[in-house]
Amino acid sequence: MSFISELHNNKNKSLIVNCEIKKGDDLILIDRQRLRQILTNLISNAIKFTEKGIIEIKYSIIQEKEILFEIKDNGIGISKKDIQYIFERFRQANNKTKKVYGGTGLGLAISKGFVELMGGKISVESIEGKGSIFSFTIPYNQVKLVNNKY
Repeated sequence: MSFISELHNNKNKSLIVNCEIKKGDDLILIDRQRLRQILTNLISNAIKFTEKGIIEIKYSIIQEKEILFEIKDNGIGISKKDIQYIFERFRQANNKTKKVYGGTGLGLAISKGFVELMGGKISVESIEGKGSIFSFTIPYNQVKLVNNKY
């Protein structure tokens, strides 16, 4: 993913990845392209709106039913009045954000649509000036390998 190289080359930002899924012989069935697009949109936004600081990505299994992903940043955050619009198409937190940071206002709407198509939910918590946490869940569809076969 190109945002990893962007973070690697930027000395003002750090990336932390925290995985609570144990390695083993299990496979998770998932729409890889949609998951990649969701993560790309959310992490790219975290990078764009965090001038300097930390971007943290966590993922874990919740009660063996869902995978929870969290993308946390300490960027500009979103005001309480603007947070209600954040997942709407062609909307950004405010016009100032669009002028300064660019973008079409489609990334979060697309991510929300993909998460819901996969049977999950997406949400955001944010404090203006402090940062945001975007989190989403998708069903955990586990497949066990037996003699290296499904």
